[in-house]
Amino acid sequence: MLRRWVLIAILTIASVLLLLVFGFFSFSPEYADAQTPGIAGNHDIHTVPVRLGRESYGIAMVDTTAQTIWLYRINNRGSSHKRLELIAARSWKYDKLLQEFNSADPSPEQVKILLQGIKSSETGANEPNKVNKK
Repeated sequence: MLRRWVLIAILTIASVLLLLVFGFFSFSPEYADAQTPGIAGNHDIHTVPVRLGRESYGIAMVDTTAQTIWLYRINNRGSSHKRLELIAARSWKYDKLLQEFNSADPSPEQVKILLQGIKSSETGANEPNKVNKK
């Protein structure tokens, strides 16, 4: 139970520090004047605490401007200089251009076929029964 509170405290402190650093500079007039497109551009970075396993926690950081995500694991048992470990980083710049990519079933095409089947059965049920009169 104590570990959970320590972890929550670490996540809170990390989030506050990030907000102070990015918040302080973004409200500074000198910082705003120095901004140029590209590498020095204003980044919109969000931090999200995540649960990685049964007793494993971390922080996901999402940069919406650069279209990247980083995932850090918080190691409670490591030495003080090895507590935060980068375990993944990825750009989704080109991922968002994919239309049909999936790692598990159902695939997007299977979902499309399923929805078409449901739609066609609903339209068939809504039509009145036609009686042939001779």
